[in-house]
Amino acid sequence: MPGLAARRVWEVWRGLLRDDEWRAALARGEAAPLLGGFAPEDRAVVEDYAATPEATRITTTMFRRRTRSVARSSLSLMAPFSKRLLDQTGEARREEITLEYTRWSGYADDGPNFCRTALRFIELLRLQAEFREHPGWSDVLALDEAALRLQLRLGSDPSWESACEGDAGFDPEAGESYDALDGWLVQARNHFELARTEHDLTPWLQAPTTALGKTPLEPGPCHFAVSLPNCEDAVEYAQLTPDAVQALTALHAPTPPRALAPILAHLGEDDVLCVLGDLLEEQLVRFVRPS
Repeated sequence: MPGLAARRVWEVWRGLLRDDEWRAALARGEAAPLLGGFAPEDRAVVEDYAATPEATRITTTMFRRRTRSVARSSLSLMAPFSKRLLDQTGEARREEITLEYTRWSGYADDGPNFCRTALRFIELLRLQAEFREHPGWSDVLALDEAALRLQLRLGSDPSWESACEGDAGFDPEAGESYDALDGWLVQARNHFELARTEHDLTPWLQAPTTALGKTPLEPGPCHFAVSLPNCEDAVEYAQLTPDAVQALTALHAPTPPRALAPILAHLGEDDVLCVLGDLLEEQLVRFVRPS
């Protein structure tokens, strides 16, 4: 295909992969009449592929099959809770949904970017009856989505691991009063995402192999922090109170602990400090000296 940019050849090839009508015509040996549907500058690419129909058919079939395999692998690696629920739909239904995903995504190929593939797959799972109707299933998708967004964000931030280091010189036992914390600022760390669910997923998170999707859940809105303290640890989940969520939201920048008093005005000083202590224990905030 001399004279054609490699990028353009790839884009035409991707179009052929998605085109069921063209693939069927190719198998029948009737692809030539469809050339009129392609732009003149693209016909040379299509003609070359049509000139080797059997090889082209095998290549497109294998590529489509690989996209299904990669989609399932992406869920297994990056969204294991969602994958376990997908498996609970039964083998035949799982394959049906996976095939639907590959078609719905246009046979997208994200290469090694499994997070992006898993996020897109979860978009499709949200549309399935099983994930809409089973209590807690859509909540599991929300947690996996938060974990995937977190990993995509942290993966492009070279400074996040250094921001996870301990608070030099800070004594966790010092948080007994606002006075004791004078000279310190508190700030939310950057290695977490917040997720809201409509059920308490704690039983499923504690025993995902045996309980996830099987043990009944308590209904009612819950808040979770999905965090990744460092690149060597697994994703962690911490259930938060509404007060803790409100505090975290207010601590996007270094803030004097006293400044939380008007934000959590319904709480006394001891309760505000208790909220901070819980967040510190979960490694969601850090104390720093003013610069």
